[in-house]
Amino acid sequence: MVLEIRRATHEDVSNICEFGRRTFDIAYRKLFKKEAILDDYLKTAFSKEKITKSVAKEENNYWVVYIENQLISYAKVKTASPSVFIDEKTGVGKLQRIYVSPDSIAQGIGGKLHQFILDELQQEGLTNVWLSVLKINTKAIRFYKKYQYRIIGEHLFTIGDEVFDFWVMCKKIP
Repeated sequence: MVLEIRRATHEDVSNICEFGRRTFDIAYRKLFKKEAILDDYLKTAFSKEKITKSVAKEENNYWVVYIENQLISYAKVKTASPSVFIDEKTGVGKLQRIYVSPDSIAQGIGGKLHQFILDELQQEGLTNVWLSVLKINTKAIRFYKKYQYRIIGEHLFTIGDEVFDFWVMCKKIP
């Protein structure tokens, strides 16, 4: 079994769309009071047009993880993405997505991808990476704390008329 971690290209877009829709749906459907709102979000956020444009943007970095030509994880970091919770205004990136197939979570894939991303961001000269995580997602919070992220703020995020409570977490990149 060969694990391949690399930057995403235009050829990965369809896989990212399908994988993103599926993993987001599995993880968050139970939190939505109105399934139609989630369905609309999934169609929009993971549309081929949107992901194609996003992958092409210079400030967006996508990484994919494949095992035997099967996408099992992907991540997105937006560089040059300051936060009101971080004093530094340069050298700051936002980890916008890191999704791992439910079947692969216990295999340490997320940790390997995360470390790969940190190494890449360090080479690019970033000094901080931040993210938003649902306050009730204790598994993800434990994962980020394991990698020395700390809670630095909080905010609300709205999808349709559904409102979600998030922590903002940050890590210095050594």
